[in-house]
Amino acid sequence: MKPGAGAFLAGAGSRLLAPSIPFRFFGAAVAFHVVAWIALLAGADDVPRFAGGLGWPLAALHLVTLGVLAMTAMGASLQLLPVATRLAVSNGRWPAAIWWLYTPGVALTAFGMGTGNATVLAGGALAVTAALGAFALLLARNLLGAKGMPIVVAHGWAALGSLAVVIVTALSLAGTYLGTPIIDRASALAPHVAFAAYGFMGMLALGLSYILVPMFALSAAPDERPAWASFAFAVLALLLAGAAATGVAPRVLDTLAVGAGLAAVGLHLRLMTAALETGMRRHLGSSFALVRIAWALLVGSLVRPSRSCTTRRTRGWRRCSGWF
Repeated sequence: MKPGAGAFLAGAGSRLLAPSIPFRFFGAAVAFHVVAWIALLAGADDVPRFAGGLGWPLAALHLVTLGVLAMTAMGASLQLLPVATRLAVSNGRWPAAIWWLYTPGVALTAFGMGTGNATVLAGGALAVTAALGAFALLLARNLLGAKGMPIVVAHGWAALGSLAVVIVTALSLAGTYLGTPIIDRASALAPHVAFAAYGFMGMLALGLSYILVPMFALSAAPDERPAWASFAFAVLALLLAGAAATGVAPRVLDTLAVGAGLAAVGLHLRLMTAALETGMRRHLGSSFALVRIAWALLVGSLVRPSRSCTTRRTRGWRRCSGWF
């Protein structure tokens, strides 16, 4: 019998950060959520025909991705990964410093996008990049010294690898508006979206689920072999999506990436369902309904048309449908 969450979490309190550190990330995420709706309202007239370029719709999108999703992921991972790795974050001042750099960086980035000010956008992007780089180093140090839950650690490494792709492509996209792109926009945009949504956020969410769901359900740790198979399919899906973004057989590789992604999610959800069915706590309350909805939306996000591009241009950018 595998140990339950209670046995694994013994002594975890000594590895947790002070509550004020993750709470500041979560509080900022709530604030950016509100600001994102305001930005979307400001650009409401442009939303129906938005197909790229600076403006408030782009600002609203990044207020959600950077300000809500990534902010929440950073706060949660800084608190929960030390529980899985059994190695505490050495100094709480580093996460606090990251927050102080990242939060205004997100605000400047969104403001630069919304107002069309490329200089402000570049300044915000540099601050965000520096904060994410420091976060990556802090997390890498923790993963290198990990002493437990290798499946969670593997997801952490995959998330960090994806974050590196996101940072490089983000700097290139920001540089496009300054006339100094690292990669051409079309080649940077597709992996930026895929590795941000499914690589960084997705791998963190899948990995942390192996801690949180058994902990809430009071169940045994998930079976390792299907968990590793799910991880392998997820990594394969990211690699295939990245290869498709380079223009090498995009339709075929996109289709294979979707298939691998569905296999990864299917195995993961099978493990999560088993944890819920075998746990001592069967009724997790109405709040867990949001988790189930998120699982359904994750599957739905993968079932979409293959990527294709039309020749019509809007605001100077070629419009693409499907994957990205």
